[in-house]
Amino acid sequence: MIKIDYRLNAEKLIAYCDKVEKLIGTPIALEKYNKRCNYFFKTIEKRDLVLYGQIKRQTDYICGLQHAYPKLINSVRHYAHLETALTLDTEVMVKIISHVKKYFVKDGLIKLNHEAVTQGLKNSKLTSYGDLRKRRGRLKAKGGTFYKIISKPILYDCLHALFAEFIEIYAKFVSQKINQWIVDETGVRVCPYCNLAYVYNREKHATAQLDHFLNKSEYPMFALSFYNLVPSCPACNHIKSDSDGEMASPYEKDVFSDVVINWYPKQSSKSLHGKWELTEIENNIEIVIETGNNQVQNNVQNMALETAYNKHLDYASEVLLKTQTYMNSESQALIKKTFQDMGITNEDIERYYFGGYLEAEALHKRPLSKMTHDFVSDYKASSKKYDDFLK
Repeated sequence: MIKIDYRLNAEKLIAYCDKVEKLIGTPIALEKYNKRCNYFFKTIEKRDLVLYGQIKRQTDYICGLQHAYPKLINSVRHYAHLETALTLDTEVMVKIISHVKKYFVKDGLIKLNHEAVTQGLKNSKLTSYGDLRKRRGRLKAKGGTFYKIISKPILYDCLHALFAEFIEIYAKFVSQKINQWIVDETGVRVCPYCNLAYVYNREKHATAQLDHFLNKSEYPMFALSFYNLVPSCPACNHIKSDSDGEMASPYEKDVFSDVVINWYPKQSSKSLHGKWELTEIENNIEIVIETGNNQVQNNVQNMALETAYNKHLDYASEVLLKTQTYMNSESQALIKKTFQDMGITNEDIERYYFGGYLEAEALHKRPLSKMTHDFVSDYKASSKKYDDFLK
């Protein structure tokens, strides 16, 4: 629910590509994958010139770095197509995957499903390439008629095979501390998917996890791509897993801009009638995450974010009560007088009082800051809900 503002500049782009290229290995291996990336992009050019143009702009940018930054870059970028795949923006990668599903996967799944129906099989139909791969894996040992059908190659199998080794290469990221480098560079301190748990490395240990927004088992061509690697907490990384739903990436521009974490009295609760005990508040509220963005809503549902937030009603009740008590003029005057005499700024007073950041640009620094920010913003817009519930 918190976007990642970080973008690779020229120096960092080259640094990341160099790190990955060392893992890929020899110039022969690099040239092989450079050609495969070029081939992949050319298949897109045949059907979608606009999308190919977006890809080519990144390739041209990388090729132009030698001239724009001669002191920074000591050698010509020999593997511009590979480096394009490593540094494409999330929005472009998502469009490419939509293209892949439409032209490389869809017809193949239709044929396999049709053949199963024709042979009178009652297996539930294949819904995605990931689904196909999982069923192939489960049924391989058992064999049978359905396995014989789904083991037949579809067009995307050939494309998938071209980049399957990228999955094995990614497995080396931890030992080479590339995932540690990504977390440190992006400055992500709290999981951007949930804003509930810290994400960090401990000294020299790469403890933070990276989620493949486009899962690597299904789309290995982006298994090593910088903007496909989202620093995340173990819970979000595990729950999201290989989800094929249309979800939102924290790297996308303006993502999560309309998300609001809100509290409401439970249907069985009308008012606390002046009972301001925290346990009373906790037992009579629920948290709802609101958004008009369908992809973000998929994040909320697929990753069970509302369930997770409703595990923190004790904290929510504290923030709700602090908001109610702090926002009246008498309380603010007293609290600010106390702290301002000590030379503490208004921003620091609010952070101390609420236990989190209220500035939108700082929500990534501490867990549950998004909820705190939204509760306070909701009160400022109208205190009626608070007044009706607590008074």
